[in-house]
Amino acid sequence: MKKTMFISHGDKGGVGKSMTSAVMVERLLMEGVERLALIEGDANNRDVGERYQDVTEIRAGFLPLNRPGAEAADAVTRLATWIEIEDPDALVVNLPSNAGETLDGLSGILRGVCDGLGIRLVATYSLGLTDALTAGMVKSLQTGLLSHVDPENRAVIYPLFAGNKSRYLWARCSDRGKYPMREIEMPALAAHASLDRLNNTPGRIVTLGEHGAPGWLVVDRINVAEWIHAAMRAMDPILQESDDEE
Repeated sequence: MKKTMFISHGDKGGVGKSMTSAVMVERLLMEGVERLALIEGDANNRDVGERYQDVTEIRAGFLPLNRPGAEAADAVTRLATWIEIEDPDALVVNLPSNAGETLDGLSGILRGVCDGLGIRLVATYSLGLTDALTAGMVKSLQTGLLSHVDPENRAVIYPLFAGNKSRYLWARCSDRGKYPMREIEMPALAAHASLDRLNNTPGRIVTLGEHGAPGWLVVDRINVAEWIHAAMRAMDPILQESDDEE
């Protein structure tokens, strides 16, 4: 697989950005990526980083990526510097809420760094149900981060825990055809008790699905295993290009 940076975007909390990042980490580990890195963009909410902090196959870093105004350039420069020095085979960046304020005006720099280092830039955008969140993605497609990502390397995420695809405005929007990109329906772990146990148990999700953890029931292990494998399969649309370039 060509060196790749995966960015999980979405300008609001609670839309599944961290879930998408974790699923991508699991998928890349399953595919045998040797130098896998994870960047948490919010020092105050390190949920994905804390999940994998003791997983030796992952190099984790924490960089504040929700810096508006004059601080935005420093934030993007720190990210670009980290990428070049650490030189991972694949990098997953879990963006915080409001990261568009930092990245949208400087995404051309990030794309230029990726091109200069031979890194494929991939971005997903996790939608919410409100019109404002759809408008945020359209803005990113017009002038922000998503506008600097090749159409085949960007994807809208419909988090099915909030409802089926038809509930999302973008699925019915007349402007949808103007901005070609992949579409991913992210499965929901519908069993709330199993989801709670997963959220409160660190470690690789695939491993937890196979072996469980203290306090888990057999049904929790089965629920998690079924969900994570379905979620990893859902990421196929944005991984296919990488497979073709191997």
